[in-house]
Amino acid sequence: MKRLTALSTLFPPFILILLIACSGNRRTACDNLVYKEEGLTRRDYLPCAGAMIAALDKTEAQLAAYFGGDESVRGQAVTELRRLQALMEKAGGRKMLARWADESLNSMNVDIDNAAGNYELCLMPFHDPDQFRRGQRAHHAAKAQYQNMQ
Repeated sequence: MKRLTALSTLFPPFILILLIACSGNRRTACDNLVYKEEGLTRRDYLPCAGAMIAALDKTEAQLAAYFGGDESVRGQAVTELRRLQALMEKAGGRKMLARWADESLNSMNVDIDNAAGNYELCLMPFHDPDQFRRGQRAHHAAKAQYQNMQ
């Protein structure tokens, strides 16, 4: 009977720890993409691209507030940028910049990568003041291409 009591005492905390540990691995539109020799198709890739564009949108808004004087949003911008980078990694990382059969996807991926890179540089201590605008240009170009492919 003591054994059953000990097990029933330890089991709920174990389940709670397991649930907390697994909660960071939320499924995304960029999970389980299967690359072919010619890259990915729009049908397969656009949901993932949409998730990356949404992360760029949030990052841009937070950076705009940060550069507008609200230093409290810097941490949120960093967190969102890390989420974007995780999506990009799930989308293939450097494979995103490989030549795919669909040139429009190639161009959009380069713009997503450029926007992410420029937004990240904005958070460095001694960044170029034009970095944010360069990030915005690439971000808006990627978003326009994404919308045109819908």
